[in-house]
Amino acid sequence: MVGQEWRSCPGALGRLAHRVREHTPGPAANAKLGTHMTGRKPVPIKILSVTKTYQDVTALDTVDLDVESGEFITLLGPSGSGKTTLLMVLAGFARPTSGTVLIGGEDITRWPPHKRGLGMVFQSYALFPHMTVGANIAYPLKVRKVPSSEIEERVLAALDLVQLAHVANRMPDALSGGQRQRIALARAIVFEPRILLMDEPLSALDKKLREQMQIEIRHLHERLGITTVYVTHDQREALTMSDRIAVINDGRIVQVDTPQQLYNRPRSLFVADFIGESTVLPLRRDNGALMLGEQAIMFEHPLPPSGDTYLIARPEKLEFVTGEAAADLNLFIGVLKEKIFQGEALLIRIKLADGTMVTSRRATRREEIESVPDIGNHVTLGLRASDAIVVPRETV
Repeated sequence: MVGQEWRSCPGALGRLAHRVREHTPGPAANAKLGTHMTGRKPVPIKILSVTKTYQDVTALDTVDLDVESGEFITLLGPSGSGKTTLLMVLAGFARPTSGTVLIGGEDITRWPPHKRGLGMVFQSYALFPHMTVGANIAYPLKVRKVPSSEIEERVLAALDLVQLAHVANRMPDALSGGQRQRIALARAIVFEPRILLMDEPLSALDKKLREQMQIEIRHLHERLGITTVYVTHDQREALTMSDRIAVINDGRIVQVDTPQQLYNRPRSLFVADFIGESTVLPLRRDNGALMLGEQAIMFEHPLPPSGDTYLIARPEKLEFVTGEAAADLNLFIGVLKEKIFQGEALLIRIKLADGTMVTSRRATRREEIESVPDIGNHVTLGLRASDAIVVPRETV
């Protein structure tokens, strides 16, 4: 029935149904992708002092953000932080209370969504259930009155790009979740948008498929070079996919940085605690030194200018120390309380003398597991000065 529906329909979609049966992606098809999918130069985005209020609720509070041409930037934050609101302002589905949005240097703050030239992938995929895959992808081209012959080429190019040419004649409900996600992506890019927006498109997928799709989307972005703004609350997803990450909390951007910098050099307790696992230990200043109890903490990176601070210890950076300790190690002595096998890692919990629980993590290679002391043993953990993260006591 599905194949017959396509074969019987007139125009570009009918011809495309025949072509799909005979189409085999290869060098020639890939060459067409360069023509149809990467013809436009990427454009920058500038968000200037954008505020969005709903009655007495401030969803966005004077947000500034620069997105470079061709960059993949992720808006990351907890539920209710304002990340989706910012994406909706950029898409034109929400109008800011104040502030300006520029795309390619042009003020589009009051433009309706359909005039902004943006591709959008929603969390629900939003595929038309009564249309075949090919018809779904062709729809934005038909709306823009693209010639029929060009529709054929672009739909095939988009299907090739997401490696799903063989499902062009199927209905959306005949596809897996991962296939529907890729078709939604193909539909968003088929008309060569200036910018691609993605609103938590992988949240409905299982863990394994979600991780596979993260890599696929990252590779697709590298191939197309479209300026991309991606929304997620998943820290690992943001770290995996992004050129830079904008961390949002309470309607404000608290840090914008590369994944490596955000993880290794967070500027606030909120960012340090939200990105990855960590043990948070309160420090105090004493004559220029940072003290954990009566122990001076060694560090290599610049400190907050004043006030009390926290030491952030990442679990994979804490190592068991036996014998003589290296000169650059901060040492923590405690009792090993728990070992938890998690597949690829062994989670180890140590109770320090003051009652603080510290978490360490080890790979589950045989030699790694065998080197971990038994539960109940006194152990010494070491944190290198270069791995010591110090953030101000304020939470933002």
